[in-house]
Formats: sequence, structure tokens, C-alpha cells
Amino acid sequence: MKNIFRILKNYYHWVAICIISTVLVMLANIALLESLKNIINDAQAGTLENIYYYLEMGILALVVGAAASYFITYATGKFGSGAIRDLKQDIVAYFAELPVTYVDKNTSGDILGRLSNDTNAIQDFIENYFAGMVYFPIMIVVFFGYLIYLNAALFVACFIIFPIIIPIIVKLSANMKSRSRSYMEYLGKTNNIVHEMVNQNSIVKAYGIEEALFNKYDDKLQKATSMAIQNDIYSYRIYPLFALGHNLPYIICYALGAYFCITGSLTLGGLIAFGGIIAKSVHPCMQLQQTYLNYKFAAASIERVFSVFDEKREDENNRVVHDINLKENNAITFSDVTFSYDEKTTVLNHLTFSAQNGKMTAVVGSSGNGKSTIVSLICGFHKISGGSIKIFGKNISEMSIQQMRGLISYVSQNNFLFPLSVYDNIAIGKKDATKEEVIEAAKKAFAHDFITGLPEGYDTVLGERGAKLSGGQMQRVAIARAFLKDCPIIILDEATSALDAQSEIFVQTAIENLDRERTVFVIAHRISTIKSADMILVLENGQVAECGTHDELIHLEGAYSKITNSMKHHLEGVN
Repeated sequence: MKNIFRILKNYYHWVAICIISTVLVMLANIALLESLKNIINDAQAGTLENIYYYLEMGILALVVGAAASYFITYATGKFGSGAIRDLKQDIVAYFAELPVTYVDKNTSGDILGRLSNDTNAIQDFIENYFAGMVYFPIMIVVFFGYLIYLNAALFVACFIIFPIIIPIIVKLSANMKSRSRSYMEYLGKTNNIVHEMVNQNSIVKAYGIEEALFNKYDDKLQKATSMAIQNDIYSYRIYPLFALGHNLPYIICYALGAYFCITGSLTLGGLIAFGGIIAKSVHPCMQLQQTYLNYKFAAASIERVFSVFDEKREDENNRVVHDINLKENNAITFSDVTFSYDEKTTVLNHLTFSAQNGKMTAVVGSSGNGKSTIVSLICGFHKISGGSIKIFGKNISEMSIQQMRGLISYVSQNNFLFPLSVYDNIAIGKKDATKEEVIEAAKKAFAHDFITGLPEGYDTVLGERGAKLSGGQMQRVAIARAFLKDCPIIILDEATSALDAQSEIFVQTAIENLDRERTVFVIAHRISTIKSADMILVLENGQVAECGTHDELIHLEGAYSKITNSMKHHLEGVN
């Protein structure tokens, strides 16, 4: 409930309007039935002197009730839709501030499930049931008060069953929350298969595994459906009690009420009014129990959604913005750095090195030796286990994430292009970039010529994940984006590995023509990229085994020579 009130924090006035309108509806119903009771009683007495007064009262009650009912619907829609919109905005904004490790340990299907299935369940509860948790008790108190006013003995007889069935309903619905949570979590895993089928569609088709993935999805969907059915069956056990509580008061009302009319303790008008209010008061009693049942279901979704806000954001350590000396001798410094993804297998083992300012530093080594891990740590995607990392002499653990990443232009092996225009994909690299700056960045990345050859040039809208461009073209657009960001440090994480020979020459020339005041940090497998580096670091077992220029390391005939020979053999095999 605390989290529900957090969701509705900006919409309390609409909740208040809903409650006030509900009270007006109740009073209108009572006024209408009171008018009807008096008309019938006067008719029985043979006098209709006040019939026009009672008719006017009844018509006024109808008008007020209809207007109030409209405001209930309108206000509920306002605070229901608006609150869920705010919740989705808040959770997406919070997701953007979570560390990479959160995405690593949660499937995309589960994350999207929280944004869709769970938030939809919350919206359904807020719009259809939450207000009832507030105004149903008010309705019950007001209507019960009127029933007691009409005939206290008949009231007790009609509702004596409720103190018996309500505790039973509460007990039977005790496990609904955990069952609903398990279903939502499993549904997220099921949806993840669909997400991967769409996201990796070309690979799925290339390997002909559509049927296998569909069968896997179908199996999980069958289980999810079975879980949903079991949850429904579990909840349906309560419905006979609902039916009993809904219908029994009517039977008692008219059976016992007729007796009271004969004995003179209740008028015929009073009995009709009592029966009318029974219809109005039994409904909120049953709805309150139904609301409690749906609250159990919604509580699981609320917990799943708000558990995201319990995760620590990247920049929660009160880091400060430092004055950065871009003339510092070392742009990047690793001092005795250790790191492990699972706290069991050490990836970096007391790693120490420096990347000089304005120089190109390359890192090579066989797979699994921590090359890409170094890049992840520099960018702050993961936290080190020990040691320190400094950028321009400042420890990154003390720097704000925004300031640290503002010093780095990052190009990965598999760069993502958004389904926007080519221009917008490049302009993402810098806020308020001018058209001239975007074009200049494209020229530096040798992307301008092929962009102008596209059907709509820079305004050509790319498909999802950069469809319409070749791998080399996509990479050059991504590199143009990094150039536009114009940071003192450029990191290329195997950025040329997906390029054809001609594209690689273009990009390699662009890298070499960069302003030498920039620091270029390269993770590479290709000799052509490595040879031009001012310093090459050779990684083995998470440590620097060798360092030097290409010529120096070749003469050592050590680990670097073995790596370059394997590269040559690989290229010869490809050719």
C-alpha cells in the first residue's frame, strides 16, 4: 500500500474527487429510495399530498447520482492512467541509471515484463479496485446505517453470514500473492525467448532453428498457461462464498421482511427501500472481498516493479566533479587492479600499466585474458575488486559517472545503431551538434561518401539495429559518432574487426589522422591496427606479460611474436 500511495502521489486530488463523488452517489441512492418509500407509504394511507415533493426529490437524486457517477469514472481514469504513465517514466529513467551488472543478471524478457505485464496489472488494480478500497468501506458504513434506521433486526438477520464467510475468504486467498509473483516471473522468462527470436532473427533463420525456438517457447507458454489456470482454479474456490454472500441477504430480506410487514414492525415502503439498499450494500461487501483478492495479485506485480528501485544506481556514492588536467602525462593508469565477475575466477590479477596522454596504446592477448574487461572498467561498467584506476590522475571511484564518461568516446566491436536517420545516429554523440559538425565527423570516419550515396542521404532512416547498411558502414557511422563526441580519450574495442579490407584502411587512416593530443586506447586482433601503436601491452593471465612497440616486441620473440604469427596464419587461412 505504501508503494501504491507512492504511485498516486501526484493524483491525490483526483482520488479525493472520486471519493467525494462516491459519497454523493450513496446519498443520492438513499434519497431516491427514501422518496420511493414515502410515496408507497402515502399511497397505502390513501393520501398523495406530498407526491410531487417526493418526485422532485427523486429526480434531483437521479441527476446528482448520474453526475457523480460520471466524475467517479473520469477521476478514476485520470489517476489510473496518469499514475501508470508516471511510473513507467520513473522506472525507465531509473533503469538508465542502473549499472551494467543489473542488465547482466536479468533477462531482457523479465525487464520488459516488468514494464508491460506488471505495470498493466498495477494499472488494472488502481483503475478498477484501488478506489474501492477507500470508498467501499464508506459505502458499507453509510448503507448499513440506513438499513439499521429502517429495521435493525432485519439488518442483523440479513448480514449475520458475513462474519463467517469473510475470514474464510481471507484464509483461502493467503497464497495468491506468491502464486501471482511466480507466474509473472515465469512469464518474463517466456517472453525473453520471443525477444531473442526477434532480436537475433537473422541468426535464427541462418541456422534454421525457428522450429526449435518455437517449440521451446510453446513448452514454456504451456507451463505459463498451466500456472495461470491453477491460479484461477485456486481463486475460484472463493466464488461460491461470494455467491452465498451476494444472494442470501436478498432471500432473508424479503422472506423475513414480509413477516415484519404483517406484524406491523415494517411498512411496505420500508421493505422496498430496505431491498433496494440491500442491492446497493451487498455489492460493496462482495466487491471489497474481490478487491482484496485482486490486491493479492497486484501486490506481486508491485513488488516486482518496485524492487527495481531498491537496486543501487551507478552514481550513489556522492562522487564529485573534479578539475581535470588534460595535460597530465598519463591519461589512463591501472595500479594493482584485480577483478572478478563471479568472485571466483580472477580475470585481472594485480594489473598495472599506464596509457600515455596523446599516444596510442594497444592491448592484445588471447581470448579470456581480460582485454575487453579493461575497457569495461575504464568506462565504469563494472567495479574493481582491488587496486585503483585513474583518468588524468583522478581516481574514477571518486569521479562522477557523467564526468568520467564525458572524457571517453567508445566504439565497440558490435555497435548499435538506432532506428533513426543516419544524421541522428551520428548526432547522438554530441548534444546541440551543428550540421557542419556532424558532416565533418562523418568525413573523418570516411563515412560521408557512402552516406551521400544513400537514397535520402543523411536523412535516410535506418532499420532496427542498423539494417540498410553493411557491417563496415555501420561501424564507420558509429566511429563518426565517437569522433563527434570529441573526447580526449578514444577507446576502440576491436572496432575494426567487423570491417572489410577497404573499410579498415579508411578507418585506420582516420585513427592515425586524429589530433595527437587525444589518447587512443585500442583492443585489437589485427596486425594492421597494432603496428602503429606507440605502446603495445600483451596480456597473459590477467597481467602484462610484455610491453613495447611492435618492432621491439617482435625482436623479443616472446608472447607477442606468437600472437602476431597466429594472426598471420589466420588471415592466410581466410584468404
